[in-house]
Amino acid sequence: GQLTGFATDTYLTGSSILIPSTGMQVGQLYQWQVGIEKTAAGTTAIAVNVRIGSNQSTADTSRAAPTQTVAQAATASANTMFVSVLVRTVSASGVIVASMGFTGTQMGDGDRLVSSTFDNTALAGQYIGLSLNGGTSASYTIDSVVGWLIS
Repeated sequence: GQLTGFATDTYLTGSSILIPSTGMQVGQLYQWQVGIEKTAAGTTAIAVNVRIGSNQSTADTSRAAPTQTVAQAATASANTMFVSVLVRTVSASGVIVASMGFTGTQMGDGDRLVSSTFDNTALAGQYIGLSLNGGTSASYTIDSVVGWLIS
């Protein structure tokens, strides 16, 4: 497994996608596919932080945090988590739309939200990546993280 734990907010190694030299553009779609296994422990709703910055860590700013709308079942399972970020507007008050969901029912429902406004006009060369917080008793193993940009 790539990473284990997630009882606290933990950056997903390999989730960093370089924002291209043209910066964020309206219609860009950043996507991730995460292989995740959980134990029966951890029934808190998972929060996925979409982070933007140069650190590629939890030190980067969280710009959106979709959180499960239904908590996880107290059952061990293996699933794939999907996260998408669509750039809706680029300006001093730019907006992204973030969503997350799972392939299996044991992980619970996903979420979709519109971010607060932020200046996304000068982000070229920075990274957009993910951190995951499963709550105090979470015990996950991340098998794989694949991310890509569709522009």
